[in-house]
Amino acid sequence: MSVVSKEGIVDLIKSATQVNLRYSAVALKLVRAYVREFDSVLRDGAAAGQASPTDVPPPRTPQPQTAEPIVRRAPILLAGRAGGQARGAFLLNNAGDTMLTVGLMTQGEIDPGAAELDPASFVLEPGGSKVVQISVLITDKMDIDRDYPGVVVAPMLAAPPIEFVMRRLPDATPQASGPKPRAPRGRADG
Repeated sequence: MSVVSKEGIVDLIKSATQVNLRYSAVALKLVRAYVREFDSVLRDGAAAGQASPTDVPPPRTPQPQTAEPIVRRAPILLAGRAGGQARGAFLLNNAGDTMLTVGLMTQGEIDPGAAELDPASFVLEPGGSKVVQISVLITDKMDIDRDYPGVVVAPMLAAPPIEFVMRRLPDATPQASGPKPRAPRGRADG
């Protein structure tokens, strides 16, 4: 009997999640191609008018499959100064017809426990949606103006990961006291 460490279990779960996400993406592509093909068959039949049941349409010549552009949402930017919290939010939808129990987790260039998700787990009713807030602590260990990428994954949803980018802003510079003088407004005498 072998003993598996906590890190080993976490790595196994991450690997399984990545495989599931890739499988879901491939399945979604196949479903989209099927729906597109089915739609074109219906449209061709409707354009041809009323055909008799004995009419057999000529075989369609297969068209080369083109890669469908993947629509990606822009990553959530979580920026702040050292010692502060950077916050953002995103929306998850359940377009299916069954209730889903969702557990979220973060991955990427982030210290474990540095990101907080609220809520981190919840139930999505069919057709329901949930706003999830993400909060990260910006530390002084982070390089200034460097992007630290990460993702939020929902293994039970066939949704792409939600990307986010953490960035430490430059520390505030002390300013001279008092506001800057403004030039007077008015008409020049001539």
